[in-house]
Amino acid sequence: MQNAAVATAPKLLTDKQSERDHRELRIDKVGVRGLRFPIQLRDKATRGLQSTVATVGLFVDLPKEFKGTHMSRFVEVLNAHGSIIHVENIPDMLGAIQQKLNAQNAHLEMEFPFFLTKKAPVSGKEGVMDYTIRFDAAVVGKDFDFILTVKCNVT
Repeated sequence: MQNAAVATAPKLLTDKQSERDHRELRIDKVGVRGLRFPIQLRDKATRGLQSTVATVGLFVDLPKEFKGTHMSRFVEVLNAHGSIIHVENIPDMLGAIQQKLNAQNAHLEMEFPFFLTKKAPVSGKEGVMDYTIRFDAAVVGKDFDFILTVKCNVT
């Protein structure tokens, strides 16, 4: 006697993050941090683009009604906005995160090296200087907040 194959319907997975959380705990920021992502920045000096790698954090608030959020959606939004980053497209990116994750607030942290060619003050010879740039941006409701931090070596 041979074993007969029994066909069963596939089990549907439940979306735990979308279920109601009866504990009603609100969380200010949930998301992903430490994501390395290739970006291109507009370079004012050369009027071109400079490629670099950023360490990115993306976050939303979690209303008390939800148990969690979908982490992969942060990366989807980041990929959908492409690799060219400038101050003007960050509010659009954060708005897309708000919409995709049904959140009131969205936050972005981005840190990356940026290089500029500078002339030495005495010799006049050119050399490349590296700077660490950090963007901290948030959309709270419809209000946009942006902080730019530049770390540079000084002697």
